[in-house]
Amino acid sequence: TEWPRGRTGKVDRKALPVPTFSVQDTVAPRTPLEATLLALFCQALRRDPGVTSVHSDFFSLGGTSLKAASLLSLLRVQIPEAASLQFDELYAHPSPSDLAALLTTGRETAFKLGPAPAEGLLPASLGQE
Repeated sequence: TEWPRGRTGKVDRKALPVPTFSVQDTVAPRTPLEATLLALFCQALRRDPGVTSVHSDFFSLGGTSLKAASLLSLLRVQIPEAASLQFDELYAHPSPSDLAALLTTGRETAFKLGPAPAEGLLPASLGQE
């Protein structure tokens, strides 16, 4: 099949069919955390939560890196356990059920900030010099 083209020869995006995403088995959330995660996934993807499963992969449902950034922002604000969630963790656990399991197991974060020394001056960064 050919891509629909406009007068200039470019692909006519408005003439493309709307993509459909199907979920074979819609599995409802089992915990309040899964329900919250599913709602936030659907908000970031602009999808109906009633037809999205907790086992649905964020990226298979149309998630992109920009939508993942939006989702991470929503998660960090609304779920205290996700305050330090990183992109690689979302890519490794792309479904609400997988992410809920990660958040409830008390994961070790790769990046930890310690307290700043109470005495003395800190060195200036290159941008501050």
